[in-house]
Amino acid sequence: MNDGELRLFEQMTWQEVASAVAGTSVAVIPVGSLEQHGHHLPLGADALVSFGLARRLAARRPLVILPPLFYAARSQPRASGVARAFPGSVGLHGAVLTDVCRDIVADLIRSGFRSVIVLNGHFENAGFLFEGIAAATEGRAEATALLINWWEQLHDADLPRIFPQGFPGWEIEHAGIAETSLVEELYPELVREDRKTDDSGTRVLTYDVFPIPPDAVPPTGVPARSTPASRSIGRYMADALVERIDAILRLELGTEPSVTGPDVGHMSNPA
Repeated sequence: MNDGELRLFEQMTWQEVASAVAGTSVAVIPVGSLEQHGHHLPLGADALVSFGLARRLAARRPLVILPPLFYAARSQPRASGVARAFPGSVGLHGAVLTDVCRDIVADLIRSGFRSVIVLNGHFENAGFLFEGIAAATEGRAEATALLINWWEQLHDADLPRIFPQGFPGWEIEHAGIAETSLVEELYPELVREDRKTDDSGTRVLTYDVFPIPPDAVPPTGVPARSTPASRSIGRYMADALVERIDAILRLELGTEPSVTGPDVGHMSNPA
């Protein structure tokens, strides 16, 4: 599928949006961040992954995809490789993200969409997006909104396939195997393969310190390994995530896919 076949919200006319609404299309808001992702991934990796997964979902069912939301919650040291210690990490106060999310979701409902998905790719966004969606949908029984954090759709049985040397935890899996592999599958041209690293000697905290101690800042901004990442791992993850998110839409929105999705027979733990 190329972008010309996608229904991208910003490229549509109001009449085309009205037609999509009448056709019971689902609106998808991909959300991520702008933050350092080591030497090998772009600043917008989180939003790009959400957008890439949305594009693959659009191959299965009628979706309208909004522009990715790159400006999102400020990075927290223990979940982002101390992103704000590096140039390029730009974020919003959490309350601002809540307000932005509330207004976007509310306007989509006002425009007639009865199904809205917020597809999140940034760990720190989750609670603020929840508050925004809750505010936008309060008293609006005619619409259903979903908040889907992609990492929560992977199962324990998937982890050995993704992390053969052990799962470090999502909090520090920043620009590591999972994110790097997904970007390799969805946007291979954006990965600087020769710049993957395995930082060592960085102290991993289980609590917050203000200011952050220098020895808790990973030299490249990557607190977990990135060298084992591969496009094959990314393909496995993308296939699994699209299949499982599509299953959520069938369950919660009562909709069926319009086309057959990718073959996921190679997955060891399909949904």
